[in-house]
Amino acid sequence: MKYYRVLFVTLAGIFLIPNTSRAQASDVKRELLLDLKEEATKCVVEIVKNSSGKSEVLGYESSCTTFKIVSNSLAQVYIDGQWYNIEIKESAASDGGDLDDMYVTNSTGKLVAQKSNVAAYDSVIAAIVGADNDLKRREP
Repeated sequence: MKYYRVLFVTLAGIFLIPNTSRAQASDVKRELLLDLKEEATKCVVEIVKNSSGKSEVLGYESSCTTFKIVSNSLAQVYIDGQWYNIEIKESAASDGGDLDDMYVTNSTGKLVAQKSNVAAYDSVIAAIVGADNDLKRREP
């Protein structure tokens, strides 16, 4: 009978106590993604051509040394004393470049965050800032 009690208490502890390390990791990931968006909003300038009432995004540039746009699919951001690489790759669910998967790695190459099926249209900046784009704009 004593062994059943020990087994019950052990199993109850495993299944009923929330996994705090998983919750903490999720909070860190969420905070990092918000920090990346904040840095992009602060540093990235959207180059926009306006003609005939339409706006066309021609590209992006950074006004900060802590935010490097390496290519359409790769950016590097310096946050809290560490460089992060943000890379996008076409999602398996994409039907022609509209959806991308975003991967964030730290300076040692460890994957620290990711988002799947982001409507980024092959732009790492669009993947980072999302739909509510508060970027500064300028014409070419």
